[in-house]
Amino acid sequence: MSEQELIEISIKHIEEEQQRIEDLVAEVCKGNYTTPEIVQVYADNMMLKLEHIADWIDECTDSYAGSWSSDKEFAEEYIGDSGMIPDDIPHHWMDWDYIAQELMYDYWEINGHYFNNR
Repeated sequence: MSEQELIEISIKHIEEEQQRIEDLVAEVCKGNYTTPEIVQVYADNMMLKLEHIADWIDECTDSYAGSWSSDKEFAEEYIGDSGMIPDDIPHHWMDWDYIAQELMYDYWEINGHYFNNR
């Protein structure tokens, strides 16, 4: 077998394996209310292998908080919706930059996706 044929076989094998993993991720995401993009972000940050997704998908979905355009927006919505601030306190009095900074000790963000550090 020539070197070129070996290279072609290797490339075909890699492509098939990549497609198998993409199919696995898509199938797991259907049942866990998440997307392949969220799974990829989580796997990359946590240095996890996608082929072992069944072992860690629950951690991913449990720690996923949502998607926001900034830490400040995340803090405003997360804290605002949580009921931690009484309704009689105007939200415009809050230092949302500081609150976001403090909140980010418990969360991490990549590409607008926020995850809890649990």
